[in-house]
This record gives sequence, structure tokens and C-alpha cells, in this order.
Amino acid sequence: MLNSLKTGDFEKASQYVDINALLDSSKLEENDQDKQKLLFDKLSWKINKVTEENNNATVEVEITTKDFKVIIENCMQKALKAVFSGQDFSNEQLENMLVEELSNEQVQTTTLNSTINLTKQDGKWKVVSDDTLVSALLPGLNEAIEEIQ
Repeated sequence: MLNSLKTGDFEKASQYVDINALLDSSKLEENDQDKQKLLFDKLSWKINKVTEENNNATVEVEITTKDFKVIIENCMQKALKAVFSGQDFSNEQLENMLVEELSNEQVQTTTLNSTINLTKQDGKWKVVSDDTLVSALLPGLNEAIEEIQ
């Protein structure tokens, strides 16, 4: 799953995880595959421990990826500047700002230790798409969105 996300192969990633639930957290449109690839292009990981018990497993992993809290904060600062300078501002412009921040080679990364949950379904392991997974792969995103709301 992690290899597929890093290379932007979301079709293959969907074999291991409900990719639509995960990408829905990013707020990018489903048909924006090129933009979605930017979400995980800095993704790296180290698996520390795998625990399997019956049809459930956990993977303790150290994940390094873009700091989405900083990305969202940067977008919001740019959006506020535009609004307060009297410019008309659209959702498309906000999405373009998000893509610009995701493409920024200077974007900060963060490293987190996380536990990814898996369940065995029809004899195959599936990653559970839960808040823990979203926080591991898109660190700071939920926090930044909550601060805005």
C-alpha cells in the first residue's frame, strides 16, 4: 500500500485500503490524480514491528511525509491575504494554492510513529482506513482543518 501511494498508483493501493476514504480527507477532487500524487511523493517509512492475531494485525511504522498542517496554514495565509486585499476568491483558486504548496520543494516533512491496523478479508490483508491511518499519512491535516472550522 505504501509503495503504491508513493508512486501514485491509487488503483493498486485500493487493493489494500479504501483509497476513496483516504483521499476524501485530502479535499482534492477524485479526478485529480496528478494532484493526488503530490500528496505522497515525499513519503518514506520504516516498519518497526508487525503483530498478527487471528484476523487482525497491527504494523508499528515510522512514517516521514509532508507536514500537512504547515501546507494548510500556508494556503490559508495566502487566501486571507487575497480576500483582505479585496480580490475575488474561488474554490478553484484555493485548490490551486493547495497544489502549489504540495508541489513546493521547500515543504517541510515530519516523522511520526504510528500503528496501522489491518484486518483479513477473504484471506487477504486490508489496511483499515481510520483516523489513525489518515493522521499517519497526512499528518496535521485534520488538526489544521479543525482549527479553520
